[in-house]
Amino acid sequence: MEFISIYFWQWWILAGILILMGFVMPGTFLLWIGFAAAVTGLIIWPFASMHVGIQLFIFAILAVIGILLWSKQFKNKSRHRRK
Repeated sequence: MEFISIYFWQWWILAGILILMGFVMPGTFLLWIGFAAAVTGLIIWPFASMHVGIQLFIFAILAVIGILLWSKQFKNKSRHRRK
């Protein structure tokens, strides 16, 4: 079985694409996913040989945290608009 590797700079490219898409598309959902990809790249930078499964796990956890923060922020903003 062939070993697949994702390097830190590839995470940063993905982050850049997602953040740009977040600016172009309505809402800020993709911004948070892009930030998760950027932080994943920062985390794996010193560990160049980290397994892809661990990288994806880190990204998934950070993405869920980002989505939860985004939804909490969105709910707070919508509450203030209703009052």
